[in-house]
Amino acid sequence: GLINCGISPEGRKFHPHVTLGRVKGRVDKGWWKGVLNAKLPRFPLIPVREIILYQSRLHPDGAEYIPLERYNLE
Repeated sequence: GLINCGISPEGRKFHPHVTLGRVKGRVDKGWWKGVLNAKLPRFPLIPVREIILYQSRLHPDGAEYIPLERYNLE
């Protein structure tokens, strides 16, 4: 769909993931309530074979992603 908007696809293989959250500093509770109550768009169903929990360490030259746990769903 983004190709129709003039955005060309990336050359690397797609690895779907979900970032649950990244917060810098303090966030008031009202902001979180807005996030939790937000109406989400409908997405197509995607088969999920495993969940990997990562820790991200931010460095000046980019992020480092460290797998902490793997959960096989098959």
